[in-house]
Amino acid sequence: MVRSRARDLQRNALSRPVALPRQIGPRKQRAIDNRLQQARSSDSAARMTLDGFENGRTARIVAVDWASLDESEGKRLKALGIDEGVEVAVTRRGVFGTRDPLAVRVGRMTIALRRSHALAIEVEPV
Repeated sequence: MVRSRARDLQRNALSRPVALPRQIGPRKQRAIDNRLQQARSSDSAARMTLDGFENGRTARIVAVDWASLDESEGKRLKALGIDEGVEVAVTRRGVFGTRDPLAVRVGRMTIALRRSHALAIEVEPV
């Protein structure tokens, strides 16, 4: 009786999905997924986001989608020097599955950007 109860508990535990902790909410995740899908579907030579740019290469910011960012996030990025016409370079990426955050060099300063912020920044190679 005890063994069958333990076996039933083990089967139930294995059949239920495990809820993993989320670092970002479902709304942000959908926005990130939509931006990734848009970036993949459009012509890659004409449009490239900072998230998809190679490490170590220098790029010029062509446009920033301020509407996709919160107002406070936009103010922070502007204060850090992220704006159209600025030259940036991705120096490092996170090592986990989302490759979040990105280390970006802006002038002589290196800042950390979330992947969702990097998806809102459109760049061209210099």
